[in-house]
Amino acid sequence: MKSKRALKKILFQPMGLTAQVAKDTPLLSAAIGNEVAVRSDCGGVGSCFKCMVIVFPAESFTPLTDSEKDYLSPEQIAAGCRLACQARVLRSGEVRIPPETVDRGEAVGKTGLSGVYASRPMVERIVVPASGFCRLAIRQSKTGCQTQCGLAEPACHPGDQPA
Repeated sequence: MKSKRALKKILFQPMGLTAQVAKDTPLLSAAIGNEVAVRSDCGGVGSCFKCMVIVFPAESFTPLTDSEKDYLSPEQIAAGCRLACQARVLRSGEVRIPPETVDRGEAVGKTGLSGVYASRPMVERIVVPASGFCRLAIRQSKTGCQTQCGLAEPACHPGDQPA
């Protein structure tokens, strides 16, 4: 019988949140999974360098990756800076999130524009349960596309012509 892997305690500062995560979990995943908003514009592939955090002790996390060695200065490495998307948990430790790394849900202009802009899109996807509502579906038949209410079948487009 296999035993459960021991969970490691990660203290996220300045939030004061202690999270229990499995060994080898990326810090970015540990943060997001525990509702700690860490910025990551590249989706966690180590190319935007926006997820920089400070770890202590360094031995509690995997060694520096090539991406981190290329990006971080010797001073930053000495201070314990890591990219949250690259560093993985080995043992219990502490992660300090600098203010510039916190994801505040806003975008900052990078093309000579000044100011801060909300990153909330103008159009959002809203999922509405079909039960209790009349869903509009378009069904393709030999006579063409027909509009019917309550169907959960694939829809055809009004411009589609039957075969």
